[in-house]
Formats: sequence, C-alpha cells, structure tokens
Amino acid sequence: MKRMMRRLSGLMALPVFMGLLVSGTANSQPPPEDPTGTPITTVEKYSYVPAETLPPVKGVSGYQWDETKTVIFPINLWIGWAPIIMANGGLKANDDSLFYKQFGFRVELPIIDDPIEARNAFAAGKSHILWGTLDMMALFAPELAKDSRTGLRIYQQIDWSNGGDGVVARGGIKTINDLRPKDGKKRVIALAQNSPSHYYILNLLYFAGIKPDQVIFRFTGDAFQAANAFVNDDTVDVCVSWAPDIYNISDPKKSGIKDVALVSTTADAKRVIADVWAARADFAKDHPDVLEGLVRGIFEGMRMVTDDKAKAAALFEAAFSLPKGEAEAMMADAHATNYAENAEFLINVNNPSNFENTWDTINNIYQEAGYLAHPVPFNKVMDPRIIEKIAADYKESKNEYVDTYVPLKVDFDPEKAQEILTRTVRIHFAPNRADVNAKYDPNSDKIVAEIGRMASQFGNSTIVIIGHADRSKYEDAKALGSAYLKKHAQRVKELSQQRARGVLLALINKFPDFKKQKDKFFTSGMGWTKPLESNALSRRVEIKVLTPE
Repeated sequence: MKRMMRRLSGLMALPVFMGLLVSGTANSQPPPEDPTGTPITTVEKYSYVPAETLPPVKGVSGYQWDETKTVIFPINLWIGWAPIIMANGGLKANDDSLFYKQFGFRVELPIIDDPIEARNAFAAGKSHILWGTLDMMALFAPELAKDSRTGLRIYQQIDWSNGGDGVVARGGIKTINDLRPKDGKKRVIALAQNSPSHYYILNLLYFAGIKPDQVIFRFTGDAFQAANAFVNDDTVDVCVSWAPDIYNISDPKKSGIKDVALVSTTADAKRVIADVWAARADFAKDHPDVLEGLVRGIFEGMRMVTDDKAKAAALFEAAFSLPKGEAEAMMADAHATNYAENAEFLINVNNPSNFENTWDTINNIYQEAGYLAHPVPFNKVMDPRIIEKIAADYKESKNEYVDTYVPLKVDFDPEKAQEILTRTVRIHFAPNRADVNAKYDPNSDKIVAEIGRMASQFGNSTIVIIGHADRSKYEDAKALGSAYLKKHAQRVKELSQQRARGVLLALINKFPDFKKQKDKFFTSGMGWTKPLESNALSRRVEIKVLTPE
C-alpha cells in the first residue's frame, strides 16, 4: 500500500547550517526489486537538491470577510484533516455543513500543499486559518509576528503523527547514538529538507546529544526519494523516509542490503510531530464565536469519522482524487486528538508533552541547528481559552492516547537491551548526596524537564536511568587492600544507584503524571566501572530509551 505524500516536503526553503550539501542527479538504475517483481521504493529516481533561505512574507494585508460568513481554511494532503472534511461534507462551502447548521458560518477548504504559499495567503488576508505541524508554526511565527494582524493564534491540536516516518541505516548503525562520526568520518543522511521527517531526525539527534554539524545531510526532493537514494547510493549511511518504503528497504531480503536496520519510527517517538491550526490575530479578536465553532465542529468531525470511517474515507478520497481504499489505509498515520487530549496538550501544566514543553523543545532544537535566532514564546501563540470555556460540554471525553509498554523481567540487564538512543546528562550532585538540588546545580531543573519531555515523547518505550560515579577514591581504596576496595566499590555503586533514583524522583515531582507510570522507568547504578576521561565527566547520568519490544 503506497502511502501518500504527507505535507509534501514541508518548508521547502530555509537556511541550513548542518554540514555539506550535495547536489546531484538521479542514478538512472532502477531500484532493486523483491522476488515478486514489485519495486521496493515508491519512486524509481532521486535527486539531491540544495537548500535555500526562507523567503520573506509577501503582501501583508487585512483579512477578507463578507456577508456569506465563509471561513477560508486551507488544508493539504494529510489524513489528519479528515474530521473537518467530514464535518463540512466536503471541501466546498455549503449550507449542509455542520458548521453552517450549528454555528451559522460556512467553511471553504481549499487545497494548498505548499506551506510557503499557505503562509503567504494567510498573511495577505486571503485565508483566515493556517495549517501546519507545530514545528512549522515555530519557524513561521517570528516573521508573522512582525505585523500584529498576522500573529499566530493556535486554539486546537488536530492530531499526533502516529507512525509512518522512520530512520533506516546500514553499516552497523543500530541506534541514533551510532550516528556520531566514526574514524573521523561523518555519517551521511538522506532526507527531505524541512519536512516532518527533517524535524524528526533533528529531534532524535538532539536527545542523543549529537550536534547537527556532526552529520552530513543530503537533501532530496521528497521523503520517497530519500529511500531511493539510500538503496542506490551506497555512500548514504542513513535515510529518513516514509512507509511503506522504510519497511521494505529495512528488509534485507527485499533490499539486498545485508547490514540494514530500522532504527526508529514515529510509532516509537509518538509525541514528536503535532498537527495544529492557527488563526490570524485580527480575525481571532473580531470573531471569537467563529473560532469556537471551528473547534467544536472539528471535535464533532472526529466523532463522525470514528462512527463512519467508510464515509469519511470516501469524502477524503473524493477531495484529493485518490483511489478507493487509499484513505482508510492512511488513517493509522495520525491519531486524532479529542477534547480530553487537547486539554492535556493546552491546559495540563503537569504534562511533559504539553504545548509549552513541545514548543520550547522545537525552538531549542531549531536554535541549535541555526534556524531560529529569536523564537516567539509559547504564550504569544497558544490560546487555551476556547478549550477551557467548553470543558463542561466534554465531561465524558477521555484521553485515548495512552502509553503501553512491556514490563521488564526480573533479570533485566540494561546493558544488553536494544535501545533507540542514549542521552548523557550531567547533573551536579553535592558530594556524597543523591538528591537533585537546583540550589547546587541551577541547570538541574531544565535538565529534568528535558528528560521528562523525552520520556513522554517515547511513550511506549521503557526509560532506563543509569547513574555513574567518578574514580577519585579508587587508588586510595586500592591501597587499603582488595577487601576494602571491594567494599568501597559497593558503596560507590549504591551512591550511583541513589543518584539515578534521585533523578527519577525529581522527574516525578516535576511531572506528577509519571506517578501512574512508575513501571515505565528502571533505575540502575554502574558505580565507577565505566569512567570517562575525567572525574568531572564521569559523574553523570545516562538515560536510555529502549525499543518498545
């Protein structure tokens, strides 16, 4: 089943400070085929493309609104928009729309797949709403905020990306940490620039502590081309692409690549890519009733999709001229976020994957990568007032996006577990103490917040927290004999274990929701058995994210 291009290539023109860009032409050789003769990649050619700078916003103007009361809400080819299409009865403004019948306004859903075009229409007042992933909104926000009329106001989350994006590697690369340079050579990653896949890999690199300039990005025209480049260009170590290609090329029987591995997918990192919509600030100020109707109508559309998936699929296929059966197969790619899940995202301050934490993580990652100089604070774009206002009408709504993880066995050994990535963090503990103390280490609160975000992001994974200690007393203990050395080593190990538990306690204190998920975490201490090049570096905590299996 061919997965349709989602959100196209994302932001197609942005500055890049991430290492070598390679331009080239496609290899004329077709991709390898599986025994049935079916090509293993969706497209048969690829090309490397250069990056360009983000063009400025054009033609800023006031919005258009007349007696027809028609909201212009552009969408793109992404299954997450099925609920609004369902509620509207198609793309065109019509009197049979749920929005008109219940709230007295019409909705027009023009298709604008190019995010730059969508942004410019929004700024010019030709549309009232802007579609996008939250990471896309973070990149657009500074430019749009320059005019008070076009500042972003985000009221609702549409979905979480729920699979379909993945990282495939060869040459012994099994985890994200393996993407560090080896023998002085940087790993080469093929991907579509500034797409959801691009942010996905940047996010994984960030949590593994790998700088963007420690890898080489080779950008392709889209994510499907990245998979083809991986198959046909053996200088590419890694690709970030979409289903079904990621599963086909990671199967050595199909791809012919012996040492190939599916390192991670968005089924693992289930809370990385959030789809949202934003209204213009001036329209939001003038028409709060319309925005409330949009929020309510989309929630109703989600219920309608659940009740009649066949009808929803047919409407979606008609809207985008897709073959019958395509839309229903695409539905697994997105988890529609109901009212309760929107409340978690926009209101619950204890949720490590809420809007604020997700937005701040996006901005941190993009700043480190050289994309954002002056990010817009989350509270300048997020507006939770509608979700708060309508709470009484959604008392029965339940959070359905719950985490499921495999309980660890009694004899579990974290050193032998299959992992996605390991994050090394340095929290300065007071001598011989294991509590995380912000007075002793002012950065500790930020570090704990990032651990919480990572743990929630990898919702179905077990999180292993491993404490380490330095060897500053090793020689002294050794001089006192083997018995004393053994005893002292045990004390050091206990201290490292206590520090791992101290980090977990700090995590739960900051995010009380983790109290319900204690089985998700495993703490361990390595004592002084794995020192680094200095005592200061050896005093550390490592966070391992294990594969859900």
